[in-house]
Amino acid sequence: MAPLPPDQVTVPADLGHLARVLTMVLDYARAAGLDPVSAVALEVAAEEVFVNIVNYAYDGGAGEVEVICRQEPPGFLEIQFRDRGRRFNPLQKTPPATTTDVEHRQVGGMGIPLVRAFADQVEYQRRDGYNILTLRKRIEP
Repeated sequence: MAPLPPDQVTVPADLGHLARVLTMVLDYARAAGLDPVSAVALEVAAEEVFVNIVNYAYDGGAGEVEVICRQEPPGFLEIQFRDRGRRFNPLQKTPPATTTDVEHRQVGGMGIPLVRAFADQVEYQRRDGYNILTLRKRIEP
């Protein structure tokens, strides 16, 4: 199967645009040949990333999120999230403790470990004023 052309959307950093982003991600994943379970896992990871950008990148102010889906490198589906919010590398955040009783755990903090579990590769970079978080999922033949 030949690689699909990239697909992208730029939306306001607002939860009202979540469905549009997730529809694009899921449709692209299916068209790229990702198996159904992996496609939904990647959709869940994309939801976590988008919601985190909406909730934290702009400190309550207005901003935009660019989401790009492409087959790159060959054999992978890549989803890239770009925002001009405050500099933040979520991959440097210490994961929460999961060995204590649920009643004593701090709420939150499981999003990035979930993203790491559902994607085969996760990378962050800050370039030209953008936070760029890239998720890659291997497309199995």
